[in-house]
Amino acid sequence: MIIYLDTNIILSHFDKTDHFHLQNKNLLDQNDIIYVTGFITIVEFASILARLLKDNQIQFSNELNKLIHKLPEHDQIKTITETCFGRLNLSILPASGLEKIIINKKEYLVENSFTLAYELGSYLNLRTLDLIQIASAMKVKHFTNFNVDYFLTNDKNILNNAQIIRKNIKIIPISSIELISILKI
Repeated sequence: MIIYLDTNIILSHFDKTDHFHLQNKNLLDQNDIIYVTGFITIVEFASILARLLKDNQIQFSNELNKLIHKLPEHDQIKTITETCFGRLNLSILPASGLEKIIINKKEYLVENSFTLAYELGSYLNLRTLDLIQIASAMKVKHFTNFNVDYFLTNDKNILNNAQIIRKNIKIIPISSIELISILKI
């Protein structure tokens, strides 16, 4: 089974105060599942982390807190991000390429995650980063040797669009609780 991880799953795994922390920690500790994500997840993780740290809305293990304690804020974010991703059994897949797109009779070379997200935006009612995440999962499924089965997320907007996503990109958005139920963990 191959599962593409949304950013909220990874954040929850490391944030002891998150409502889904134990479920996601349990899921990501499973050795018989292949977890993948795109580089957009690292960017989004660092961005959200910066906001959460600034507002003291995230709590890490004592070990991680000791690691970053004396670092400047921008180094803390980078260190936490690299440490967290380094601790996961996860492949970060940069399935990427440039694609020609014509806008206003002018041709542009655009990274194909953005062109796919642009197409998805016409029928999915999602935020921009969510569209890029779905596009990244789609690219992983179609342009690598990883046949992604599920898009693991606890994002209600993505889960509310699950039928449309499943129909159009052949990946099933699923929540942590649903996946735990299927796997009988």
